[in-house]
Amino acid sequence: MVDERLVVSVVQAVLERGGDQNLSHIISLVKKATATGRTEVVVLPNHLTRSGPVSLPCELTGELADIARDNLTAIVGAIPERTEECAYNTAFIIGSDGRTMGVQRKFMLSPAEVPSLRPAPSVRVFDTDAARFGVVVGEDMLFPDFSRIVGLSGAEVVFCPSLVAGELVRSLRTACCVRAFENRMFVVNANGIPGEVRTTKSARGQSTIATPYVGDNLLAKGLAKEGIITAELDLARYREEKSRPPEVPGKRRGRRRKYRLGPGPHRCLELLGRVGLELEVEIRSVKGIPEE
Repeated sequence: MVDERLVVSVVQAVLERGGDQNLSHIISLVKKATATGRTEVVVLPNHLTRSGPVSLPCELTGELADIARDNLTAIVGAIPERTEECAYNTAFIIGSDGRTMGVQRKFMLSPAEVPSLRPAPSVRVFDTDAARFGVVVGEDMLFPDFSRIVGLSGAEVVFCPSLVAGELVRSLRTACCVRAFENRMFVVNANGIPGEVRTTKSARGQSTIATPYVGDNLLAKGLAKEGIITAELDLARYREEKSRPPEVPGKRRGRRRKYRLGPGPHRCLELLGRVGLELEVEIRSVKGIPEE
């Protein structure tokens, strides 16, 4: 088996309101994450600047591009973006050559974002030599539809920049694990820590790296403080498992298998389609409409 391992580092940073003090802090953490020379993708939180929308490229993405090029490391993060027409909450993807591969904008805006930002117009997936991947921004991970579209597009890894605290933290971690399993893909979430909750008892941080495997779903998790989490995604093993027919979760020959994937999203939709037809016939019959 060919050794195909993708090393990802999640930067769980404390982000203060205002923006100016965050730039140098983020850059120093990214340099620390790439210092070993092993990391191939660095994932940063959402709302990196904690300030108003800016046009892309900006000073932050420019400095990150230099780090990406010098270390041959891709970088994913998100900030509010200003365009000629409006503003978005936008994730940017910088390739290992320092060039911007593209952007993915957020769909489900929070109440604080609704007055000034607009939802995304489309979903994108990206092909690289290492893997096909997608990006789901922040609270979009809580809604299965967007991850399902990315999964049906053949993505093997999904990156999720976020900045949530309080009751949403546990929900986001659970959603990352569920989205990974139901769509048969890895989910890498970088959840930043708002500076205003750093010294409170509010839930915070807890970034998540989830796998699609039954029983081995949570690969790595962050604590409630600033830090860097690094993990290897074994894509060779994942692709081997994905090529096999789906199995019913449980024991096999008296022993549990460490790696096991459920049915893929295409198969799930096929089954749901059959159930949907039966339910439609049943509901029409109840209403007194003849069955076709």
